[in-house]
Amino acid sequence: MPLAYRVLLLLMVVVGVGGYAYWAVNGGLVREGNWIGVDFHVYYQAGLALRRGGDIYGGAISPPYVYPPLLALLVAPLTFLPVTVATILWKVLQHVCLVAVGGLLVSMLPVGKRALAVGVLCLGLLTVVQDEIRVGESNSLVLLVVVGAIWMVARGEKREAGAKADGLFVGAGLLLGLAVSIKVLPVLVVAFFLWRGPRRVGAVAVGSFVALQLATLAITPATLHYWLVEFPGLFGQAFPFPDNQSINAFVSRAVMPDDPNLPPMRIVEADGARALITWGLNLLAVAATAYVLWRSRDAAVRMTGEARTVGLLLKVGLVMLTTYLVSGSTL
Repeated sequence: MPLAYRVLLLLMVVVGVGGYAYWAVNGGLVREGNWIGVDFHVYYQAGLALRRGGDIYGGAISPPYVYPPLLALLVAPLTFLPVTVATILWKVLQHVCLVAVGGLLVSMLPVGKRALAVGVLCLGLLTVVQDEIRVGESNSLVLLVVVGAIWMVARGEKREAGAKADGLFVGAGLLLGLAVSIKVLPVLVVAFFLWRGPRRVGAVAVGSFVALQLATLAITPATLHYWLVEFPGLFGQAFPFPDNQSINAFVSRAVMPDDPNLPPMRIVEADGARALITWGLNLLAVAATAYVLWRSRDAAVRMTGEARTVGLLLKVGLVMLTTYLVSGSTL
């Protein structure tokens, strides 16, 4: 490996990890003596309400809890601890999940590209990863489950056939079913496997998702309420959210009145056209993704070994990117 390349990789790691550490100790994790975790505190309240037999969707939790009950069930054991201690443990879990995700992703790449991947992932610590950690979101946990499933699929495809490959595909499906039960967005990854194959991965994911809903329904009737009331209701909300990375947020920043908490970004006065513009761009993004996946299907059949694994990573990454681009746009 050339010296200049090694120096570049070292700089990427130092800048990424060093910048993240600087952010963390200068208000990224603790502010005015309090551990930050707005989103986790919502999960904590929901878990506490669930443990005490209360209503997790009735409006007593602020901001409201909008996820399936399984996430609240997973957080419920932490509610036996004071909220500050629970927040610290949750943030430790977030970091463990991100490190594990990085390890799995790097292990799936060709050996010669792994060092560069480590450097790129370290630089990723300077991006929206900080927001994920600061508010205590659940995305790092969901990402680990999804990437774990992709890792199993890649390993299974290298084995091509046999009981070990079948076991890996079943395990991948179980993980995807769990991911969708925590946060619905990975459902498009399940759809991807039902279309691309191995279809047993998608089929097992659907089966495990249904089984998990029945299991949580046996624990709390909030499961039925979520799927019949809360989840459909999400599609009736405006979701302006100008501070995220979705297409909806981009359009909101461009056409809606400026948010006093953000720099001026309005380009044109077109509040009434926001929904139309957003959905037009959403459909365009989905159509472009479908076109790329469709055109690449023949090449995927001819791929083997590392090329097939990298192709799988790129396609799943495209599906997930598209999902998050359009997910903040429901009306």
